[in-house]
Amino acid sequence: MGLNPDRFTYTTLINGHCREGNIQKAFQLHNEMIQKGLPPDVVSYSALIHGLRQQSRTKEANRLLFRMMYDDMIPDEITYDTLVEYCVDENLESNVALIKGLCMKGKMIEAEKVFEAMLEKNSTPNDVAYSVLIHGHCKDGNIQKAFGMYNEMVQLGLIPNILTINVLIKSLCNEGMIKESSQLLRGVIKGCLAPDAVSRTVMIEQNFEGGNMQEVIKFLTEMVDDCLLPNVVRPLPE
Repeated sequence: MGLNPDRFTYTTLINGHCREGNIQKAFQLHNEMIQKGLPPDVVSYSALIHGLRQQSRTKEANRLLFRMMYDDMIPDEITYDTLVEYCVDENLESNVALIKGLCMKGKMIEAEKVFEAMLEKNSTPNDVAYSVLIHGHCKDGNIQKAFGMYNEMVQLGLIPNILTINVLIKSLCNEGMIKESSQLLRGVIKGCLAPDAVSRTVMIEQNFEGGNMQEVIKFLTEMVDDCLLPNVVRPLPE
């Protein structure tokens, strides 16, 4: 009749094919929608996700859920609980990916929900899960929470990477928590981990600004002993 199908038409067909178990045809229509400049909505994605889960294709369903999350297509009042329910039963990699996505969106409460759900289901978080949350809390300005998670991580015998250590040290220093940042760095050294020049340079600069030259000299000496090149170029105070 010369009428172009709209989003509602495509969504209705996608839902019908999913109900009949014809996921391949549903995805063909999904791709056709996009090619015609009709971005799928929540209803379209929900139909596809439901159809995939009926066929036990959970990994593909989770990928669609993540796409909805990154595209801000999930209604806040129902979505993240659904995400947690769907994904926490999956493997650790899926859980970490979900936590990372939520942290990137600044949704730290939801990220914590996923983390807590993992613990409740006896799924032990690894060093990556902790590091992602530490980065997220630092970015969100909740330094106390980030520092608490770091201590919890270490107590569990998990080894943080140097990037996580640097981010946390810098965040602690920016909040004026010089004592805590010094303790963190000393703990890293005591644990036989090798902090790089960035970690110690941050501490040197913070102590320098606070006029604590004794600590500055101590950190500089340690850097030289560890064959790290100091790169502090500020003039010494008169």
